[in-house]
Amino acid sequence: MRMLMFLVPALGLGVAGAVLLARKIKRDTLGLEPDEISSLYKERNAVLQAVREGIIVMDREERVRLINQAACDMLSLPSEEPVRGRPIREILPQTRMPEVLRTGETHLNRVMTVRGKELLVNRYPIREKSGKVTGVVASFRLRSEMDELNRQLSQVSRYAEALRAQTHEFKNILYTLSGLIQLGSHREALDLIHRETEEGQDLIRLVVKRIPDPWLGGILLGFYSRARELKVDLVIDPDSRLERLPDHLPRQYLVSILGNLITNAFEAVENNPEGRRKVKIYLGDTGGEVLLEVEDSGPGVPADLIPSIFEKGFSTKQGANRGFGLAKVKEVAEEMGGYLAIERGELGGALFSVTLPKSLKEREGEGNRHDGQGDRSADCGG
Repeated sequence: MRMLMFLVPALGLGVAGAVLLARKIKRDTLGLEPDEISSLYKERNAVLQAVREGIIVMDREERVRLINQAACDMLSLPSEEPVRGRPIREILPQTRMPEVLRTGETHLNRVMTVRGKELLVNRYPIREKSGKVTGVVASFRLRSEMDELNRQLSQVSRYAEALRAQTHEFKNILYTLSGLIQLGSHREALDLIHRETEEGQDLIRLVVKRIPDPWLGGILLGFYSRARELKVDLVIDPDSRLERLPDHLPRQYLVSILGNLITNAFEAVENNPEGRRKVKIYLGDTGGEVLLEVEDSGPGVPADLIPSIFEKGFSTKQGANRGFGLAKVKEVAEEMGGYLAIERGELGGALFSVTLPKSLKEREGEGNRHDGQGDRSADCGG
């Protein structure tokens, strides 16, 4: 009987404790069942590996709680060494994540250099309901990727500017025709129509027949009108022929290469007197390679400066925001498995040649490195 007197209260306390514990676990797990928690964990890992941004999560002990494969690749971390649980300073000695842990401040678009790579980093504090910071999550991307996006946007703007120049040129011709007709100079008006029609049709026929790709044809016609505005004699080599481009060569990259080289050529001849501003373009197919050449009648590039002209920020011209066009051309050409070369051309100035392989073999290695990342676990060491 006395034992029952002890067992009943003990049983009641046990039941009450179990109920309280169950409520706490339910609250901590947000009311989710075990199978739902397992499913969420798998989904979280899949999402982390699908994201192309690098992601690192650090806890209040300044240890890595989570890292995705994109972060491992960007930071060049060895795949055979596990990262989770290690102090963040061992992985990133110069990181400012501990500073965010202490201050609770958010860092947005901060530049950070790791193993020679420039990264754009965002750091966010992880807070409890009370506001206490319990960890930090950092996301980052290669700055070169962001520069590439900016470059593509810039190239689109340049393409639009070339088309604007073409529209402006045609308006000038229409105004001239209108004036000649009002003055009664009908023969002169007809001569102007015939001359403009002949010049334009010759170029269009050449482009349509030899360079039927609409991206390349469009930018060539646009820059032709821009050249007329600048009083530059732009010539497309009649021997040019580039009928079929491989699908793996991005058209926007080819437009970017041509746009930067032609713009560079225009700038090279801008100080020449009228009649001596010449730019020549050649597009060809050598069988296994695509060849793009842009030649100008400018002063050329001194031999001692050739090693430097492909460096970002280096320019032989005065003014701000220069020295990026040729560097980008070289970077894009190499990304596509090709190369950029320079020599003195027949016009007396610089001749830039970009050679790109038509075969996909040179690019397969790069593509395979990214395959299957979504199947890896959220740690560099698997």
